[in-house]
Amino acid sequence: MRQPDRRGTLVMYGAITGTPPPFHLDRLSGITAPHRTAGSLSLRWASASHYLSDATAHARATHAVLTAVRKGNLTPRIVDRLPLSEAATAHRRLADRSVTGKILLAATHSP
Repeated sequence: MRQPDRRGTLVMYGAITGTPPPFHLDRLSGITAPHRTAGSLSLRWASASHYLSDATAHARATHAVLTAVRKGNLTPRIVDRLPLSEAATAHRRLADRSVTGKILLAATHSP
């Protein structure tokens, strides 16, 4: 994993496929980094449920994300498109962390 720049923040978000691998906090100091290019870093674990605790907040956030996608300011990373019949395969791939991004499931498959 590439480290953030000096005084940067590493944000963990969306880790719904289980516990992430161990992370040694001493890596945040920059002292143990191979090239000592980073340091004084912070780590934050964010959960959408803490920020979107009611329907209004959820609707506002959804609108902001969809607007950003429509304007081209946010591009979701879609790694695969599968027919709905392959939902179990998609789930396994996400659970074993063999993909980084989204797998879309469609009622009808189009290449």
